[in-house]
Amino acid sequence: MISPAQKMASNVRRQINHRAETVLSEPALWQRRVRLGFWIFGLASGSILAYTTRHYINGDAIAYLDMADALRRGLWSESVNLTYAPGYPLLLSLAQTLIPIDALNEITLAKLLNLLCFVVAMAVCDLFVRELITFSEQKGTNAGLPFPALSAICFSSFLFTSLTWVRVQIITPDMLVFIFLMLCAIAIMRILSYPEGYRGFIFLGLVAGLGYLSKTSFFPFSAIVFVCAAAACRSVTHAIPRFLAALAVMLLVSSPVLISQSLEVGRPSIGEAGTYNYAYWVSGAGQPVHQPEVIHEDPKVLVYRHEPVSTYPPGDDPSYWALGIRPVFDIGAQVRAIRNNLEHLLGRTGLIGLVIIVWFVAQFRRAKLTRITLHPPSLSLVLILFAVAGVAMHCLVVMEIRYVGPFLFLGIVGLALLPRFDRTVPDDRSGTVLQAALLTFFFLANVAYFVVDESIRAAYTAPGKVSHSEVFAEGVALKEFFDRVGVGKGDEIVIFRPPGGPLYWARMAGVRATGEIADAKDFLDQGARHRALLLNSLKHAGFKAVVAKGPAFAALLSEGWFKPAGTRDYYVYVFAR
Repeated sequence: MISPAQKMASNVRRQINHRAETVLSEPALWQRRVRLGFWIFGLASGSILAYTTRHYINGDAIAYLDMADALRRGLWSESVNLTYAPGYPLLLSLAQTLIPIDALNEITLAKLLNLLCFVVAMAVCDLFVRELITFSEQKGTNAGLPFPALSAICFSSFLFTSLTWVRVQIITPDMLVFIFLMLCAIAIMRILSYPEGYRGFIFLGLVAGLGYLSKTSFFPFSAIVFVCAAAACRSVTHAIPRFLAALAVMLLVSSPVLISQSLEVGRPSIGEAGTYNYAYWVSGAGQPVHQPEVIHEDPKVLVYRHEPVSTYPPGDDPSYWALGIRPVFDIGAQVRAIRNNLEHLLGRTGLIGLVIIVWFVAQFRRAKLTRITLHPPSLSLVLILFAVAGVAMHCLVVMEIRYVGPFLFLGIVGLALLPRFDRTVPDDRSGTVLQAALLTFFFLANVAYFVVDESIRAAYTAPGKVSHSEVFAEGVALKEFFDRVGVGKGDEIVIFRPPGGPLYWARMAGVRATGEIADAKDFLDQGARHRALLLNSLKHAGFKAVVAKGPAFAALLSEGWFKPAGTRDYYVYVFAR
């Protein structure tokens, strides 16, 4: 006799098999449903995050906003930056030109720009999936996942990597890198489909050049892209002219930045961010060519003055201040850097990676491995190679999950292309669809959790975590305090190292943090008379105020320091009122 539980399980199994059959028998209908769900879920999630995190500010944002100011004023020579590429600041400057706003609202405008970039990335992902399906049909490789199931995995993994790893709330060009990386993959698919023509190679060169204008690390990565494109050709003699055409287009598009960077440093340069990061995070030697002026020794006070005018010169272009320090290969330091970067990567991707591996292994209980070729390279091989190369490039130097999120997305898609199924076995078909649905649900559930968690984090202060809105309100309070005491646009101030968070309050007030006291403890350990002499020397050096952060400075209120209303741990000494 059949128990109720067995009967229920049988009904569920029948329903799953029925749904799987409809996915396979009506792929066009389910493809439309998957695309519609992708756009609805993606637009809703991205919009909520852009709105709820509208007050969040990251450290690099100030550099991009300062560069956007220079570009908006038409000062190309002053916008040259050895650390940050100009593509994203150019978009910021265009947005600010179209919608003129003050510093109090420019963060909201930047988040709207990020949301627009995310929507464009969604459109490119949609195009990427359609090209993927067309490519599979042309090559006769549709024995893999059913196209609606493959699309669901691609769309959901894109939403996960773009929203939770790259993130719309961070004012950086990483979403642009995502866009251009997917366009490179599309170009490779077109070259694999039609290697005889030049159109795909020219498109690839254009995309690679724009990727470099967005982030300088795209330049060395493009070597992998071009090699894969050349490998798609029938022979070396066939590949060479097409390879050179793609390279010429990339260099032409990149030339304004390549030339300006090279003129700035006095030698050929694609940007100094890689050199700076390796020397800083791994191993370096030498003395910087550009050094801050030391105007006081005990405690040490450093002054950074460098055009263009910026909010925080040592942070707006750290590569400029590190020129002269060269990378030095040290096997021990390199191993430590790789280990630390892998630990960071595994810490952020451990659960996700485990689920993907379990899903991938489960496919081969009923599937075979798609035939992989090297010449021409299989699409799955190209996508996995892109992922491995992108992750390895950052593991050698410095790792943040937003750097490698776009590469990991392509790796997930590459893995999803590997299984090859026998479509004539009903259980195989239903199991394949069910497992794809579970993986899709896992990605989307993580996105939903992230949206809720970040929205709460942005609005409410928790123990040890100040909300984004409260941090922003503190910045407004500092700006209003400076307005009251007569410190404003263009005035130079002194801060303590480390600054204790993003200096967006300085940008809102229009002041420049060009002076830096190297050690707050040295300053606090001095007697009151010694501190007064130091402050007097800073006044004669032309500074208008000193800003400190931390409860230890509360003891200085009796010496003429102020605690601006509306701030928690900020203390200010004003020279001119």
